[in-house]
Amino acid sequence: MPSDSAGRHEEYRRKLLGLGESSLRKNYYPELRKRMRELEESRKRYQTIFNATADAMFIHDLNTCEMIDFNQRVCQMLGYDREELNNIGFEQLCGNEAPYDFARASEYIRSAVRDGTLNFEWRFQNKAGKYLWCDISLTKAMINDDPCVIASVRDISKRKFLEEQLMQSQKMDAMGQLAGGVAHDFNNILMGIMSAAEVVRILAKGNQEISEMTQVILKAADTAANFTKQLLSFSRKDSIELSEMQLHEAIRNATEILALSLPQKVVLNVKLNAINDLVMGNLSQIENVIINMSINARDSMPEGGELTISTVNRSASELGNAKAGLLRADKYISITIADTGSGISEEVMQHIFEPFYTTKEAGKGTGLGLAAVYGAVQKHNGMIEVESELGRGTVFSIDLPLLEKSVDPIGSAVQEDISLMKLHIMLVDDDEGLRFIGEKMLQNLGYEVSMAADGESAVESFTENRPDLVLLDMNMPNMSGQECFAELRRIDSSVPVIAVSGDSMTYEMEELSAAGLAGVMQKPYRTEALKLKILEVLGAGRE
Repeated sequence: MPSDSAGRHEEYRRKLLGLGESSLRKNYYPELRKRMRELEESRKRYQTIFNATADAMFIHDLNTCEMIDFNQRVCQMLGYDREELNNIGFEQLCGNEAPYDFARASEYIRSAVRDGTLNFEWRFQNKAGKYLWCDISLTKAMINDDPCVIASVRDISKRKFLEEQLMQSQKMDAMGQLAGGVAHDFNNILMGIMSAAEVVRILAKGNQEISEMTQVILKAADTAANFTKQLLSFSRKDSIELSEMQLHEAIRNATEILALSLPQKVVLNVKLNAINDLVMGNLSQIENVIINMSINARDSMPEGGELTISTVNRSASELGNAKAGLLRADKYISITIADTGSGISEEVMQHIFEPFYTTKEAGKGTGLGLAAVYGAVQKHNGMIEVESELGRGTVFSIDLPLLEKSVDPIGSAVQEDISLMKLHIMLVDDDEGLRFIGEKMLQNLGYEVSMAADGESAVESFTENRPDLVLLDMNMPNMSGQECFAELRRIDSSVPVIAVSGDSMTYEMEELSAAGLAGVMQKPYRTEALKLKILEVLGAGRE
């Protein structure tokens, strides 16, 4: 007869095997299946919610900081499929470029464990090699009774792009104001040098030695004047005349010059793929933009390489959502200048368009080339971007708005051959030296000259002895040139006024032109240029 122990063992065996009326299978299996179904449904709900979130999400192990899981949005954002990400691992995904590396990421994860939550910005590199800026929120959590950290990741690349553009614009505007102020003061000095040299040459009356020396002075002053023009171009204070033009013509003109200056080991490729190249632009400025950037590309390839200049038409949507806040037109032409040179470091990229910033050796660059390019593109209502990586070349992209139809050409003033010998010109300038030199220049041209040292005395002299034309300096203390012009127009609007400024044409000049300003002379100018401007203004007034 079996013992009680043996009987109990047999009973348990039968229950486990599902034998007998009181088997465990009969009593508990349905409940087990129900619980398993519920767990499976819960898992599916979790996966659905996890993958349906707008943010990319990682789940990290606390010990290794590696990712335990990630949702489908991670794959979409970074361009990898799930299997690729599993094989890559989070450490490799971060890369080894400080401060956006695995070591720093691990520090953040451990900080979140200590503090509970943590927010910061992070930079990922996607499968295509493009950097994405992300806003990261780390939260400590428990999953299946195991502690972990959940990372919620939101792509903020568009916002960062617009922020960087705004910061760059503000920085460049501030530097432009400084550059414009320097250029204005320097132009006044150059005006005195150039004018004095011309007067001396006239007074020398054929003395060969003095004539040669004044020519040296004038040549040096012209070089300095071109330097200040670059400064004004960067500061966007200089005036350029925009007219309807074919962009491809400017590129062809520039590449003809480049073909003669590029070494044989640099291959020039030109691909003008844009169908429509009609823009409002300045031919000379666009040519200079192409040449400036191409020369920089050439210098980055001392051992040779390829320089490619290409164009293509793009719609506003094709330029990308990141530029949406900067677009001013529906259709654009994009100019790309790409080289296979040494590339540009990220640190240099932050300063690349700043005036006087150069990586070239002393005496080999002024640092104004790309600053002038930036200013020219801005004046053409365009956008400029640069992408580069050390050892992998550089790509400059310029987007200019297209014209859909022809613009009526602006008629030029008709000059008349009139006798100017008896005309009276009033010269208004607060600089005593410039008044002295200006008087000599005008007298040598055969004009009767009166002078005023400020706006108040100019108004008084104008009232008492009406001149035939006024040369009015726009930057004067007390009564400004604009205020003086308004008062002169109130007294007698028939007398033409030519504004003279070291700042060239500012927005105020455009307003004055609308109010009847006859013309503008930018300091420094030569005697011949002044003569032609007076002929133009007085000739137009007699039509």
